[in-house]
Amino acid sequence: MPIQLQRLKKMFNQLAAFGDNQQGGLNRLTYSSDFQQAQKWLQQELEVAGAQVQTDTVGNLFGIYPGRREELLPVATGSHLDSVPNGGKFDGAIGIITALECLKSWHEEHYKPIRPLKLIAFAEEEGSRFGTVCLGSQFMTGHMPLNIFTCLHDNQGKTLHEYLSEMAYSSHTNISQNSILSNYCFVEVHAEQGNILEKKDLSLGIVSSIVGIRHIDVCILGKANHAGTTTMNRRQDALVAAAQLVTWVYHEVSSLSDQCVATVGHLQVWPNTENVIPGRVELTVEIRSPNKDTLDLFVQRILQTCKTIEQEFQIQTNITRNELIPPIPLNQTLQKQLVQTANHLNYPFCFLPSWAGHDAMIFAQYIPTAMIFVPSKNGISHSPEEFSDWRSIEHATHLLDKTLRTLSAQ
Repeated sequence: MPIQLQRLKKMFNQLAAFGDNQQGGLNRLTYSSDFQQAQKWLQQELEVAGAQVQTDTVGNLFGIYPGRREELLPVATGSHLDSVPNGGKFDGAIGIITALECLKSWHEEHYKPIRPLKLIAFAEEEGSRFGTVCLGSQFMTGHMPLNIFTCLHDNQGKTLHEYLSEMAYSSHTNISQNSILSNYCFVEVHAEQGNILEKKDLSLGIVSSIVGIRHIDVCILGKANHAGTTTMNRRQDALVAAAQLVTWVYHEVSSLSDQCVATVGHLQVWPNTENVIPGRVELTVEIRSPNKDTLDLFVQRILQTCKTIEQEFQIQTNITRNELIPPIPLNQTLQKQLVQTANHLNYPFCFLPSWAGHDAMIFAQYIPTAMIFVPSKNGISHSPEEFSDWRSIEHATHLLDKTLRTLSAQ
């Protein structure tokens, strides 16, 4: 049976109902009752479509559609089931429903691939519950030891171990940690979350890489003093120095065009009192780029600028550098397969990097991984205003379907 657009829309609306709020957004944090209901709904849909459903210890859900040679590694697809607080209904959901539609169409036509097909619905990709992004995929890869996982806690102090004990995933699991290598490859469909495709008037993008992320933690030490009795030429104002750095970061990264972005989104001031000159400021610069050399260069320029600011404002800077995620190139063989299939379907597309992180960036370090993007209206994401048009989603589903058929025949 062909891909059915009306069924895609129906499944999307059914999934979006789990956690929808009065603002038109979505609150579906991992392990919440809405998250559990969404998992239950997906499990039922998968079982009707002929898939065997399993979960692992941290709540990743798997629907395994049988192949003719069960000893072969399955082709995996899917996305995350959780949302940010008051997030959008397309983020993550697109990858779930497009994969589910492919599986349902295969079942209806009694199509049995050579390799099994595995739909993965990840838990805690957003990091909204515990502050750790891509928790589900990190568990699958062994990226983080289980004893560290279980010590994670939410802002109420409730630990992951307590959540897992209540959910009792371990009582019906067949999949353990380090299960990533039991997959042949992984293809994820996702909303772009930017505006490149929309600007190009394209319904599809093939992701070339996922950007690397660096954090620079800067502690600026000045001298707290009386706001009235300290003349301007005697001041060592840490906040003025911080403002200089923030302004420099904004203008400097803007000159790099589309090669890099940087954000100062976290800043603390001491003593944070209206009649005291700030003596200490802590801030974090987050830098993203698909190019490692660009990241390295921008970090060095920040360090040099901090030295200049030290001299100008008579302050001291202490700097900690953290490479959170390196730039992750996606598999070129899978990209070529997507290109060949998109051309066969006569779907125009472009290559582009992903400026947001995904479970795919974790998987890509272990198995061949690819991503298909659909445009986000006005580049909006993580918001009730998030929207991707159905023509693009339908095209992405056809592209995913043909690609999965090809890969599962290898």
